[in-house]
Amino acid sequence: MGTDGLVDTAVLDKLSREIDVSGAQTARFVQRFISLWPTRRDAIRSTVEVRDRQRAIEAALSLKTTAEMLGAMPLYELSQSIEQSVRAGDWDGALRRLGDVEELGPRTNAVLADWAGGRL
Repeated sequence: MGTDGLVDTAVLDKLSREIDVSGAQTARFVQRFISLWPTRRDAIRSTVEVRDRQRAIEAALSLKTTAEMLGAMPLYELSQSIEQSVRAGDWDGALRRLGDVEELGPRTNAVLADWAGGRL
């Protein structure tokens, strides 16, 4: 597990073995995730704030799926929680979790960047 349990690097290592031995393609995938972070964060925030159910679910699913692929389980669980809140119509619950997104995302991205840096 990565720093503070934010990323299970064994998941990244396994993904690398499945895609390419050097890990360079996985590292590029990680870098793309990091570069898209502001867009994903803003999509979740804006869609929850305006209570756009369909788009909020899509934004949460996008983040959830990719976080799981990268072994970023706390971010996965947070995204899943937001998705469930939106599906249940608990907009206040979803709004409360936005601060966690702001805090957890950059910390997770730092761990991912450290992992990817050793493979490029």
